[in-house]
Amino acid sequence: MAPKSQLKSNKKFWSLLIKLSILGLLVWSVYQKFFFNENFDEISEAFHEVLNSRNNFYLILSMLLMPVNWGIEALKWKKLISKIEKISFWQSFKAICSGITLAMFTPNRVGDFGGRVLLLEKASKLEGIAITLIGSFSQIVASFGLGFLGWIGCSKVFRKVSNTEFALWVLLAMASMSFLFYAYFHLDILKRQMSKISFLKKYEKYYHSIVNYDSKELWTILFLSALRYSVFSLQYWFLFKTFGIELELISGLILIFSIFFAQTIIPSIAIVELGIRANIAVHFMSYVSTNPTAVLSAAFVLWGINLLVPAFVGLLVIFSIRNLLKTK
Repeated sequence: MAPKSQLKSNKKFWSLLIKLSILGLLVWSVYQKFFFNENFDEISEAFHEVLNSRNNFYLILSMLLMPVNWGIEALKWKKLISKIEKISFWQSFKAICSGITLAMFTPNRVGDFGGRVLLLEKASKLEGIAITLIGSFSQIVASFGLGFLGWIGCSKVFRKVSNTEFALWVLLAMASMSFLFYAYFHLDILKRQMSKISFLKKYEKYYHSIVNYDSKELWTILFLSALRYSVFSLQYWFLFKTFGIELELISGLILIFSIFFAQTIIPSIAIVELGIRANIAVHFMSYVSTNPTAVLSAAFVLWGINLLVPAFVGLLVIFSIRNLLKTK
């Protein structure tokens, strides 16, 4: 009995240590972003002006869309994970938040995969990670497709490219999207290729479930990804209006889609990503605004609303889990 008691005590100790490490990494990362940002003073001043004014209607709208944004993602993950474990929408939402927490300080947000499966009770964590990849892939397909449309629109409306260059961009978009759609709707090919790799073959039982989705289910997941993309694009447009950038909806979405398109193809860490996002946003918005501080402020607040807030909610979720070392 003593060894079992000791083992249980050790697991509690290591679980607590992991939780405290996550807390430390998150707080330190956020601290760096706030206090080592060369534009923080200007952004802070612009934000306070908005808060002190009576015209913060668009800011409130953007904040209200945050739970809609992640609610759609929670619904998407709930549908995906139902193949191996039935969970409630609330459980899925908490899983999404815990994933955001770990994604904040990991390269290319890989922590998101591990964070989401922490709340699975019956299913294999590795199988859950494999299924999470499908959701991420669907978001990439939707983001890349809509983003490319925005880039093409930006090339014609704002960059004023020649007809030849415009036609080349259209052809490239069609070719790229054809490839992505084919790959997304033929996941069995991916599974077969993975099975040919010796060190992955022994894990085949964990990623076998990625081929258990029919075309109707995959279309549903892709639709939810596109819907979520539209929601956080609308949030961005609201925030541009919040900071005084007057922009028609269609023109705004063309530029916002272009911004997200550029961000999609640049790997980064979520906490560092703010600086990258801001520079990209300033570049594209220079077509319609000469106020980079307003653009930077919109990017910063969007990051805070969509990532910072749910990341700390996810931290509470992680601390509520009794044993992080429990595996299946």
